[in-house]
Amino acid sequence: MQQMTDIATTIHKIGILQAAKSNFRYSPSQTIDADLLASTTQKYNLNLPADYRDFLLLIGNGDQAQGCGLYALEESFEMLPHLLGNAIDLKNYFSQIFAPPELQNNSSEPVFVLEGLLPVSMDKRQIYLLAVNGEEFGTMWCWNQETKLLAAAEGSLSDSVSQQRCTFLQWYNLWLDIDIARLSWAISPTIPRELSQGNLDQVMLRVAAIQRVSSISSNQFE
Repeated sequence: MQQMTDIATTIHKIGILQAAKSNFRYSPSQTIDADLLASTTQKYNLNLPADYRDFLLLIGNGDQAQGCGLYALEESFEMLPHLLGNAIDLKNYFSQIFAPPELQNNSSEPVFVLEGLLPVSMDKRQIYLLAVNGEEFGTMWCWNQETKLLAAAEGSLSDSVSQQRCTFLQWYNLWLDIDIARLSWAISPTIPRELSQGNLDQVMLRVAAIQRVSSISSNQFE
C-alpha cells in the first residue's frame, strides 16, 4: 500500500515539473510491458527491487533525456560492458554478490569490484547504480568515473540522513525535490527552506497557488 502511495507521489511531482517547464527534458518514457520485463529478468536471473520494478511498470522505462538522465532497462544492459571495459555474461554478472567498497579491500586505493550493480542513471561524470543482490539489495550507489570512487547515494535533503542508504525511489524523489526547490525559488525564496524541513505537501500547494495567482511564464523556470 505504501509503495503505491510513494509511486503516486512521484507521479504528482513529475506532473508539477512538466506543467511548470515547457521543455522538461526528463519526462518518463513509455512504461515497459509486464511480460517483457518478466521474461527479461528471468533470462538474466535478475531480481529487481520492488520500487524500481514498479517504476518501470507504472511510471516509465527510463526518461526522454539524451545522454544523461534515467536509462531504460535495455540501456542499463548496454552500459555494463562500457563500465567494465569488456563483454560480459549478464546472467553470470547479476549472480555475483555486490559488496560495499569498505568490505572489498582494506586498501586506501579507490578500487572496487563492479558486480551485482545495475546502472540506472548518468549525470555528467557520475553513474548511479542499483544493488540487485546481497545485503545491500535495493540500495543506490554513486560511482565517479574520474576518481573511481564508489559511495552510497543520498536520498534526502536532510544532512542528518545523507549517509544512510536509500532506495531507488527515495533517490529519484530527491532529484525531483531539488528540481522543485529550484523552481520554487523563482516563486518564493522561503519555499526551498520549507521543502528541506519535509513539508512537501504544503510546498506543492503553495507552488500551484502562486503559479495560478502570478501567472508566471514557464520560461522563468529554465
